[in-house]
Amino acid sequence: MQEQVNKRIFELIHSQNSSYKMAGIVIIATFRKLTASSRTDSLIDFQGEDNTAKVTRFANYLRIVLPGSNPQVSDLAAKALGHLSKPGGTLASEFVEFEVKRAMETRRNESKRYAAITVLKELALSSPTLLFSHVPQILDLIWTPLSDSKVIIREQGAQVLSICLQLMSKRESNLRRHWYTKIYEEANRQTLLTNQNRDSLHGCLLVYRQLFEHTGRFMESKYVPVLAVYNTNAFVQQYLSVCVDSLVRDLRRERVADENDRTSVAFMAIGKMSITVGLHILPYLDVIFRVIKEDFFKARLQSGAASAAFECLSRLCVAVKGKLATRIRSVLNLMFQTGLSLPLKQTLSDIMKEIPELSSLIKERFLNMLSVMLCGVLYHHPGAPSTQKHRIYSRSKDPKAVVLALECFACFDFSGFLLQETILSVARLYLSNENPVIRRSASITCCKVLASDPVLNQVARPSLWIVEEVLTRILVVAVTDSDAITRQTVLEVLSVEFDHHLARVENLDSLFFALNDEVFAVREAAVILIGRLSTKNPAHVMPLLRQLLISLLTELQYSNASLQKEECARLLFLLTKAKDPIAGVAVKSIAAIGELSSTDSKDYVLFFDDIIKTIMEALQDQSSLLKRQASLKSLGQVCSNTGVVISPYISYPTLLDILVGILKAEEDSRPADVHTEVEAVAQMNSSADEYFPTIVLENLTKMLRDSSLSTYHSAVIQAVMYMLETLGQTFVPYLSKIMPEFLAMMKSCSPGTLEFYFTKLADLVSIVGQHIRTYINTILDLIRDFWLPMPNVQYAILSLMESLAVVFGIEFKTYLATLLPLILQVFETDSSETKFVTQKAFHSFYVFGDALHDYLYLVIPAHLKLLDPHNVNIELKRNVIRSLGNCRDDLP
Repeated sequence: MQEQVNKRIFELIHSQNSSYKMAGIVIIATFRKLTASSRTDSLIDFQGEDNTAKVTRFANYLRIVLPGSNPQVSDLAAKALGHLSKPGGTLASEFVEFEVKRAMETRRNESKRYAAITVLKELALSSPTLLFSHVPQILDLIWTPLSDSKVIIREQGAQVLSICLQLMSKRESNLRRHWYTKIYEEANRQTLLTNQNRDSLHGCLLVYRQLFEHTGRFMESKYVPVLAVYNTNAFVQQYLSVCVDSLVRDLRRERVADENDRTSVAFMAIGKMSITVGLHILPYLDVIFRVIKEDFFKARLQSGAASAAFECLSRLCVAVKGKLATRIRSVLNLMFQTGLSLPLKQTLSDIMKEIPELSSLIKERFLNMLSVMLCGVLYHHPGAPSTQKHRIYSRSKDPKAVVLALECFACFDFSGFLLQETILSVARLYLSNENPVIRRSASITCCKVLASDPVLNQVARPSLWIVEEVLTRILVVAVTDSDAITRQTVLEVLSVEFDHHLARVENLDSLFFALNDEVFAVREAAVILIGRLSTKNPAHVMPLLRQLLISLLTELQYSNASLQKEECARLLFLLTKAKDPIAGVAVKSIAAIGELSSTDSKDYVLFFDDIIKTIMEALQDQSSLLKRQASLKSLGQVCSNTGVVISPYISYPTLLDILVGILKAEEDSRPADVHTEVEAVAQMNSSADEYFPTIVLENLTKMLRDSSLSTYHSAVIQAVMYMLETLGQTFVPYLSKIMPEFLAMMKSCSPGTLEFYFTKLADLVSIVGQHIRTYINTILDLIRDFWLPMPNVQYAILSLMESLAVVFGIEFKTYLATLLPLILQVFETDSSETKFVTQKAFHSFYVFGDALHDYLYLVIPAHLKLLDPHNVNIELKRNVIRSLGNCRDDLP
């Protein structure tokens, strides 16, 4: 499955269609988010592949499209790259180091500048700590995007500047004020230039804004009047009246479609200004409320149109608090007439918080609104006498409106109102709705509202009957709903307040059905919930859990499916498979050893010898950093919980040497920190003495020879390529040191990394040119040995062939005799939708040029077969004809 997923991502990334590229990027970003989630990381690591290998492969995929000229693709790819920089440790440090330098170099290319600055922004958002050391270099280069001719690039540059300033403001640094001053003076210098263009001027204004927002009091002596927060008194005396009059004129202007944004900005400006000036806004409230009422009146026919007015009203309440009570009463009717919206809900909450005297009125009005939308009747307090027959209203039929009403009902503060009858109506009406989103929202709403309602703890029969019916309906959704996300969500929102009800036998029986759910996330949520209930009703829970334990132990021991085994290890912390060759299973199982030691230390001592042997083996496993870390932690837990501290050193004399070796390695040259050697390479430049490249290459070749460090081989090759690109032809004398080890390593590497190595080998051939001749036979052997039915590897090998053809020219025909049959196989075996390997083969034939002349009698018939009338791929036929046209020039 892993190979199929990687193959599909590769095809999408290499597609000429931007939508396909973005789909591939979204898949990579989704995988990284899931891997970062403690709940679902095992679902992605489906064959035990280390996180390092996954991150390296995905990063190489993203580097294919970055930097690019398509802003949409660049945005998605940069965000995905930011996600990849989050794992932590030396991997993230080396990763961020490389990408930052790459982005700063690429910014010089105008067509790729947007992508470069976007990458810097996403890296700063994802790994601010790692990026902090690069802030001075970024600030030196930030003026290039800030003066770009495109607005979007200038704004991205301003965002990067904003993040850098925020990082500096959070850290005590002697250079902080120096950089503030330097940025401000440069902005002033560019602003005063006589030949200043509008683009650069806009960039300077963006810089001023970031300085005001993120440098504290640094700009106090440099502020402009509109930034009232720096000197409120002066602003109130000189500019408040003018600003309010101007904003109100904008709001009263006849509104057309293209002025909606301007109206929103005006309302938000009034709100923010009122927070700053406080009670000084009181003389202007009459005119402000008139325009607010006008906006509410116009918004009655367009839901959500008054969001800016609601935000303004919320800030006015914060600014003047209780002095708005009378005015708020006058606009309540208009507010509710605009229809249900999140801005309305938020504004009502703000009013209740700032003006408590209106809380009861607002709660009743809002509850009536939600009750009509969800149940078709006004809210009726349970037990209150009914003076008139309840009027029946029409319930909302719009699914989005229903979901919004349910969400508002769940999160709004209705304290003081008894809601059990409304909850029951919602459960009856919506927990069986055909729309899964409505069912999910209704389940969350019933759980949250019922958990905070007094009826949950009442013992009267009517109260118990209501709770039982609602809870029964919720559990039916948790067990039988067709949507897995809904089932999982319901189990997760059943909080501890429900435990004394859920511990009843009939409810527990329903929950045990969820343990057999087809989706692991649902089973996991069920185990967590049932485990919590084991203390409430152990007599019923424990026997069933023992049966489940035995079943999963058997499944873990005899199952051949790695994902299934890892899920079992996660659920029950089993230790019987701590030696499993699959890294993910082993790590989870070793971690379980430590966790289980805290349960029953007396019985645990009986298995102490076996446990220590397993831990010692894992401590010496150089192929997995995660396994060694888990082993160290588990060893500490086992020894501390069992009290067996001295005897392990006596029974296992090598244990002390292993631990001391780990301490020395961590202090001096940790295997986990081999990237520090790579980072040293990244800091080299073309003026370095020969001594330094020699020393670096000696260490890199040692790492290539060490199979236990295979996780870092891709980083080593990346470092070598960086040296090669930097040194150019002066690197040729060092080929004899790196090439034998590089080619030997490729013979034993995993199939998943072949694509990366062949791609880098093609780049290397292009740079060193004829100097690769010594190793041509070994390279051809690699091509023949690894021409696997893996499209991404074949694509990379074709790129390598093209590089060799360019280097050797007409001489390359000598090698084509053995390579051409492999290429022609692609025409028959390429099963991808886009036929991207076949398209690459066409391009390769074009690059081969005259070297292909003697083999046209093989190439042309293979092309003609693709023109079969049964082949419906029109685009492929066009490319076949183009390729034949290129071959025509070589005909005698």
